Amino acid sequence: MKLDFRTHKWLYVAAAALMVLFGLIFLFLPGKNIGAFTAMMCILLLIVGAAKIVFHFWMQGSLDRFGWRLLDGVFEVIIALLLMFSPAASLLVAGTLVGVWALFNSVNIIFASLTLRGQGGKNWWIFLIAGVLTAFFAMLMLFYPISTAMVATAAAGLYLIIYGVTLFLHTVFA
Repeated sequence: MKLDFRTHKWLYVAAAALMVLFGLIFLFLPGKNIGAFTAMMCILLLIVGAAKIVFHFWMQGSLDRFGWRLLDGVFEVIIALLLMFSPAASLLVAGTLVGVWALFNSVNIIFASLTLRGQGGKNWWIFLIAGVLTAFFAMLMLFYPISTAMVATAAAGLYLIIYGVTLFLHTVFA
């Protein structure tokens, strides 16, 4: 039985709200606690990854013909498990993991914008801009992994705000 996306929009709206909330916390309180940053990223990645996996199967791939949402969700859950079960190592590589996650999501957002454009969507360019901005912040995180925890946390905060707003807009206008 194929379920209607509209009945499950609340999952993505909740995930988007958490992203914006965590993004604001990371942006305005970057140096308070890198452990809290890691814990929040773990929770956020688990929720968003699980939502993407469940949504892929609920929709039986109809909106995600090539399985990118499923792959994205699995990738997010794997990163969350790495952060959860190896906190000492995750403190050293959290910026890199978040950068890889952000880069993967930026490609996903850019492809989604092009798909939306191909389907005649009016606001496809908003997602394209968000994807390019996400890629920019992802590159900053990847090329400067030795930067301080405050910079990495603030960059992750900006990324989460951009991604959360993009996810919300996509959910509302899709």
